[in-house]
Amino acid sequence: MVQIRNTAAISWDLLESFLAIAEAKSIRQAAISQGVNHATLSRHLKKLEQHIGQPVFNRSNKGLALTTFGDTVYAYANGMAEQAQQLQFFLDHQGDKINGPLTISLGDSLMSSIAPAAKQLTQENPGLNVVFKVSNDLISLDKGEADIALRITESPPEHLIAIKLQDLAVAAYVQPQLLHEQGINPESLFSDVVGQLNWINWQRTIGDQDISDSIQQLVGAANIKYSVGSSAAMLDAVNAGLGAAFMLTHYIPADSGLIEIAQSRTPLPLKLWLLYHPHLRHSPKIRAAVQMISQHGKVALD
Repeated sequence: MVQIRNTAAISWDLLESFLAIAEAKSIRQAAISQGVNHATLSRHLKKLEQHIGQPVFNRSNKGLALTTFGDTVYAYANGMAEQAQQLQFFLDHQGDKINGPLTISLGDSLMSSIAPAAKQLTQENPGLNVVFKVSNDLISLDKGEADIALRITESPPEHLIAIKLQDLAVAAYVQPQLLHEQGINPESLFSDVVGQLNWINWQRTIGDQDISDSIQQLVGAANIKYSVGSSAAMLDAVNAGLGAAFMLTHYIPADSGLIEIAQSRTPLPLKLWLLYHPHLRHSPKIRAAVQMISQHGKVALD
């Protein structure tokens, strides 16, 4: 039977540090992700284990792993964190005024598309401050890392409110000078030029869609000479003449000078969704933002 040495309430700081360490499986990684000192987390973990009277982690050269007892502590502490976040959701979105910060998470290929909606939203609501979290890494709406997320996915999480904005088109683009250097007719079909060009593939997913394997099948593994990790880098690489690449058609500027290779549009299942947490469904700020983005979304991406 577990004997708890101290029956006083456990400081939330200790549990918060414990959760960070458990998720990172390393004190050093947890310190980096939390932006705190390594020694602080070590001290918090030591105090927690002293408080409850036994270790919550097994230590090894491979890192930290929760003990059976630690698993139970984690479940309770994580539940407390989720409850606290739900309370914060409630408090942050009280009242009928549309003002204060609104955090929107999106990938780098979507920034130009969301701008018109954000501009009109702030014009109609001068007290609103829109914060864009632009990253190709997925964020957690459950943890309050953003109020709204624009996410490219085939199947959005069932526990979130999801509004489909549009099916996204993908096509192959190339720098005209590269075609000229290789003596390729700019009007050539994809099937005729695919084996004559070097190709640039994605290092990572678009949203949570891993399309790199699909592109490899389309162009052939031997023809892929480069890979990049963001839409901005992909566009720069194609403009620099490194090769051809598949990109979201809405992301290509009209004055880019790039050529869309004929008959290269693919049926890849890329869908853009607007996501937000059910706890925010009655927030006037969220409702105004969702309405504006939904209205502008398809127009901006067409």
